[in-house]
Amino acid sequence: MLSQTRQARIADQQAAARSAYTLAIREKFAAQVPREYRAHGISELFEGTRDWGGTLSRDDALALARYLKRPTRFLLLVGPTGTGKSTAAYAISEHLVGTLEQPGRFVSATAMLTSFSFGHEGRSAADVLADYSDAPILVIDDLGSGNDGMSDHQKRSLWSLIDARWANGRHTIITSNMSIKRTRDGDGLRELLGESAWDRVGDSLTLATFDGRSFRGER
Repeated sequence: MLSQTRQARIADQQAAARSAYTLAIREKFAAQVPREYRAHGISELFEGTRDWGGTLSRDDALALARYLKRPTRFLLLVGPTGTGKSTAAYAISEHLVGTLEQPGRFVSATAMLTSFSFGHEGRSAADVLADYSDAPILVIDDLGSGNDGMSDHQKRSLWSLIDARWANGRHTIITSNMSIKRTRDGDGLRELLGESAWDRVGDSLTLATFDGRSFRGER
C-alpha cells in the first residue's frame, strides 16, 4: 500500500495537472473570442452592471442562473444589436469551460456557414462540420446575420450540426438579433432553422431575451 505521504503527493500532482489543463483550455478558448467580448465576467451578469443593467428581466436573469447550475443542451440569447448578448455568451461559455473542464469553440455564424462551403485553414468542409459537431461547448454568435444568402448546402450543414449536437448532448450557445417566430419584417429563427432542427433545440432549451438600449461603442 502507498503511504499517506505518497498518496498526498500523488493527489497534489494530479490536482496541479488538472489545474494546468483547465487553465490551458480556458486560455485557448478566450483566444478565439473578439477582445471586446472578454471585458466582463460571469458575476457581472447578475449584479446590475452597466452592460446588462436594464437589458435582462428578472425572469431571464433567473433562467440564466438556473442554466449555470444545470445547463440545457441549448442556450439561446436573443435581442437587438448591442444589448450584450455576445459578451454574455462569452462570460457564460467561459464559465462552462472552466467548471466542466471541457474545451470550447466560439465562432461567428457567418464564418461558420462559409466554412461549411469552403472549408477552413486547409480542412475540408466535412471536417469543419465534424469539428463543430464534436466540440463539447460551442458558441454560435449572431445566427441569422445575412441569412438571405444561405445556400441549400449550408442549410443542410446547419441542420446536421444541430442534430448531432442534440443527439450527443453537447452544450450549444446561440446569439441572434432575430425574433423566434416570423414577423412582418421576415422569418424568425424557427423558420431559419426549420421545424425539425427547431424541435431539437426546443427539446432542451434555455431562452433569455436582452432588451434595452444598445451599448455598442461604450465598452
